[in-house]
Amino acid sequence: MTLNEAVYQVLEIVAPNRADDDIVDTRLIKALINTKRAHFINNELNKNRAISPILVQELNCVSLEEVDDAECCDFTSGCSVLRTAQEIPTPINLHHRVAIERVGPPSIGQPAFSFMSYSDAIYFGNGRYNKRGIAAYYRDGRIYIASKSDLGLMDTVSIRGVFEDPSSAADFINCTGDPCFSDDDKYPIDQRTWDYVKEDLVTKDMMRILQMPVDLENDAINEKTGAGAPNQSKSV
Repeated sequence: MTLNEAVYQVLEIVAPNRADDDIVDTRLIKALINTKRAHFINNELNKNRAISPILVQELNCVSLEEVDDAECCDFTSGCSVLRTAQEIPTPINLHHRVAIERVGPPSIGQPAFSFMSYSDAIYFGNGRYNKRGIAAYYRDGRIYIASKSDLGLMDTVSIRGVFEDPSSAADFINCTGDPCFSDDDKYPIDQRTWDYVKEDLVTKDMMRILQMPVDLENDAINEKTGAGAPNQSKSV
């Protein structure tokens, strides 16, 4: 099921006789689907339930950039770190972690990096068995890469996660040159989550949404004809 198909499923329930030229802001319906999906998944995963692979999206060719590791704008430390060149879609934030499933090389045949919190990553590489390992962490909207080894040749990473707004992956281009998401691609939602989202939309939101086009149309008519406009008197 695509996001566009999800919208029309909802509309077929609440307005099966609507005309093709009805004014319905499908962008609002899509935003509500994304929000309700994220809310339901957050509740489910915080119950320590396994993440369904259907919910996971992959950004498989995310560019990295080298930046100074100092957080002060007018100070440079002389040390650099690798991070994603652009902010990634916001992952669903759970009680003790963010819903990032994998950070690693674009090739799925290579092992993933050790994904951990920022507070753990700053000490990574000091142990006996991880001196040459690679860690990744999420901070301020980006993925950072940490290692005691030379990462000079690394320029892209693959990121798999459950994101609050799946359509925000459209800002990323995959290795074939296509956007990582479109409203006509398969939407990352399983049947159980969709049943909840659809029922909640139909019972709580759709009547209000379907009234909005009528109100907007009436406002446009009143503005054009002057009907309903308050009387204004000229001051002398």
